[in-house]
Amino acid sequence: MPNWDEGPSEHPPSLVSNEEEFSEEEEDSEIDEEIDEEDLRALNEQLDQLNTALDKLERFNDSIHGQLKDLLQENRETLRLLQEEAASKTMELN
Repeated sequence: MPNWDEGPSEHPPSLVSNEEEFSEEEEDSEIDEEIDEEDLRALNEQLDQLNTALDKLERFNDSIHGQLKDLLQENRETLRLLQEEAASKTMELN
């Protein structure tokens, strides 16, 4: 901390520049807050859109999964019927 009793120093204190710096910092802070709010709003909107798209994909995936399960069940039933038919033909031939 400078000793003001010793006389002038190389860098005298300047209250005006400190006030100007504070004012500029306030303005910069306000601009940053505005930008941040705008960026956050835009980001939030993008996240909402992504969430909607992911929900659609999830429903589509669930639908495909259900269809595949049904197809698998039908194929198992068809295979079982074919095996029974083949077994009965084998018995008839013996």
